Amino acid sequence: MATGTQKLRTSRSLTGTRAVLFAAAVLAMISLLVVWLVIRIGLAKPVDTHVSVLQTSIEGSAYGPDVTAEQLLILADKQSQWMLDAFPNSASAYNLTANRDYLTGNLEGARANWSRALELDPRSSEAFFGLSLIAFEASDYERAIELGEQCRLINLGNPRVPLLLAESYLQNDQADKAVLVLFQHIATEPTSVQALELLGNAFLNTREYDRAVTQFKRVLTFAPKSKDAHYGLAQAFAKLGDKEQAKLFKEKFDELSKDTGANHQQDARSFKDQAYAAHIAAQVFADSAMIYKQREDFKNAADCLLRAQKLQPDVVTWLAELQRSFYSLTKLREAADVGERLVQLDPKSVDNWLTLGQIYSDLQMPDAALAAFEQAVELAPEDDRCRRAQAVLTELRLK
Repeated sequence: MATGTQKLRTSRSLTGTRAVLFAAAVLAMISLLVVWLVIRIGLAKPVDTHVSVLQTSIEGSAYGPDVTAEQLLILADKQSQWMLDAFPNSASAYNLTANRDYLTGNLEGARANWSRALELDPRSSEAFFGLSLIAFEASDYERAIELGEQCRLINLGNPRVPLLLAESYLQNDQADKAVLVLFQHIATEPTSVQALELLGNAFLNTREYDRAVTQFKRVLTFAPKSKDAHYGLAQAFAKLGDKEQAKLFKEKFDELSKDTGANHQQDARSFKDQAYAAHIAAQVFADSAMIYKQREDFKNAADCLLRAQKLQPDVVTWLAELQRSFYSLTKLREAADVGERLVQLDPKSVDNWLTLGQIYSDLQMPDAALAAFEQAVELAPEDDRCRRAQAVLTELRLK
């Protein structure tokens, strides 16, 4: 029979064992809780390892940092020939090649290819415009005007057409007609610096110097460093007899026209050649993408636009087309990548935020969609699209 002392020892032993077991259980529970929290946090906020499609590399030395102008021009040649071989009866393919020829200074090649494009499509506004441009550079202003007017009838929405047509009229001593063309254009493009500069020059030609001053000053509100505007103001004020203002704007023009420095001319020239060659190659790929898009081949369109983006980054119109191509392919994450870059480039674009918000919604990313829609609503609360976005915001907040 156990004595009192033995019972006490046994009781203490059991109590100690229970304490140890309890402590172990608590530690196990804490460990499990920590594991659960880690898993929970990991599930709630996974590590984002996504790399933007705009940051992925493209194979080929022409896309590397040490590419030369020669390599880029070879790339442009190969791509334009590829498009001609793939689409031998396409006016667009010949327009693409003609534009490449024009950009590289091969005017005869450009003329031949634009002429061939017109044979394949007698209503090709791009071919009419290209041939008008060649006529203008050859000082055949009558022909440039004829082709430009035909182009304007076919494609009223191309902003390049009225500018070239107006300049052709000016060079052909028909400033009054240039004024009419420019007024029509400025009605839809009121901030077009080139149009305002041309209008100022037209008023100089018609000797309406006060009106010339008004237009050139409008230019400076949009382009404070416009050399044409400063030179035009110097001329206009001189004709008006205001020598002080004429001198002021002439000095400013001379300052803007100064040489950037002989010590850096060679480096600048080398960079300019490489950058210009990159632009030519990028334009060829962008034009190729439009040909594929016409045929609803969004896969090849996206591939060409990605190459254009690598060669000449952040051209907004190309990025917008790339986003549409990815969306058509239901490559929503890639479309979002492009959308994120677009809102970085133009954070005040309601369209960009709304589009990005919709893509995030499709991706089941409610927080990101909320943020994008909220940005759009903040920018334009009265826009009908933003009012509809408000309904989407309400729905997302309930999820």
